[in-house]
Amino acid sequence: MVVDHGIAPGRPASWGKVVLLRELLEKYDQVVWVDSDAVIVDPTADIFDGVSRGRHLHLVVHRYLDLEVPNLGVMVMKSSWWSKRFLERIWSCEKYVEHKWWENAAALELLGYDVSAPRRSTRHRTMDGRFVGELDLSWNSIPIQPSAHPRLRHFPGMTQVERLSEMQRAASEMSGSPMAPDQNRSFGCDDQIGVRGLELLERAAARRRFRFRLRHAPRREPSDQRGGQVAQDLAGLSAAHHETRLIAESQAAVIDRMSSRLTELEARLAEATVASEIMATSTWIRACATDSDVLVSVILPTFNRRSFVERAIESVRNQTHRRLEIIVIDDGGSDDTPEFVACVEDDRIRLVRHAHNRGASAARNTGLDHAAGDIVVHLDSDNFFDRDWVQSVVWAFDTYPERHHLYGARVFDDVARAHSPVARGLPGLQLLRWDSEGVLANNLVDMNVLAHRQTSLRFDEGTYSFDDWDFLLKLVDRHGPPLRLPVIAAHYTTDAPDRMMLADPVRHVQNYERIRSRWARPEAR
Repeated sequence: MVVDHGIAPGRPASWGKVVLLRELLEKYDQVVWVDSDAVIVDPTADIFDGVSRGRHLHLVVHRYLDLEVPNLGVMVMKSSWWSKRFLERIWSCEKYVEHKWWENAAALELLGYDVSAPRRSTRHRTMDGRFVGELDLSWNSIPIQPSAHPRLRHFPGMTQVERLSEMQRAASEMSGSPMAPDQNRSFGCDDQIGVRGLELLERAAARRRFRFRLRHAPRREPSDQRGGQVAQDLAGLSAAHHETRLIAESQAAVIDRMSSRLTELEARLAEATVASEIMATSTWIRACATDSDVLVSVILPTFNRRSFVERAIESVRNQTHRRLEIIVIDDGGSDDTPEFVACVEDDRIRLVRHAHNRGASAARNTGLDHAAGDIVVHLDSDNFFDRDWVQSVVWAFDTYPERHHLYGARVFDDVARAHSPVARGLPGLQLLRWDSEGVLANNLVDMNVLAHRQTSLRFDEGTYSFDDWDFLLKLVDRHGPPLRLPVIAAHYTTDAPDRMMLADPVRHVQNYERIRSRWARPEAR
């Protein structure tokens, strides 16, 4: 069937989906729609098994980040007055003509959701929910919310290259054919990786147990007194036993390499899962976020880091959210940072200078004292922000007005991980799960990925190090746990080491114990 796009020249070609569905409903009793960025991985399954006769539209509803998002990428429609009226009303929502997910945005509004932030709570449906049924998640398994047993995999929100790679991977897994080398990149969560890893682990453990038994088994020498054939059988058995033991020992290196590879795969799986979550959330925010007049204060302390501060300032100036004030605090440095900042032509920048070096805590407090924004973010001068970080923060605080502070992900490059005592050994992409008990033992949220609303709390200027950890615990103590926002906040690329740790490691450890003890005992705070 061919759709004539000339019927609506002012609309994108993708609006032909509504026209095509409307025409199909005139010819068939029921229509199954699958977007072109989806792959059926279980052709034996019947989608109509989960369809209720009393419902006119069936689709999958994805739930994540306390959001509820119906997805029209896969749906079953009954040829009825309600379905036809539903499509006509989608067509009439002209304000979504240029929306990235035009039909989904219109459908969200028709079903009573806030398009910018569909929440599960207190929603009001403008169309009768009795006509809409839910399909099982397996019929629309997406990277951010994969099904344990997918029948259809959907890859929305990706670039064309990423989408084709994922679709080829899914098709290869379905057919059992090997993948080409260029199909190995994945931003999705491959459910089979974990299963394969467990199988490898079990096999390695079994081989270790077998090798141990062979090494410690007593070797029996054949006795001539037991008679001819018996002696020969024992001799053959002993030789086979000895040969098997040698083979098992020679496989030790192979087993060790397999175990190491398994550990690497588990780390890559964890990182890929985070990447999938971040990609989907970032795509959603970019599609939903609108221009906002919320003032955001960026506090940027620096001390003799002129070679890095230019990049840090530029990353703030280039934010997609434009209404900013950039407060640069020169903490009594001796380089030409003040002269450079004064030459930057941007009236959003303010320079505050300390007469002498007072430390990072004092510099951050100075920034807080000068901050006029409703929202505050922090950036060290040797790191830089992701371009959409501030926009994501504004969207999150608008979507979750009850939350006072939040944190995002950070990215380490190879240089940072090789030289920084803090970053060494960490994955390149890191977004930890919040742990109310674990945060009392270690800092889970770095200052560069933290955002909070205006606060009267201040940093402890008597703290030699871990001032950000202490400040985070103050926020949690007063306002509760932070919101975990799966977007990239900051990039760590400097090869500058942690100078405080290297200058006085003993004092560094003592300060850690002091802060940990303080928050472990409420009466000592």
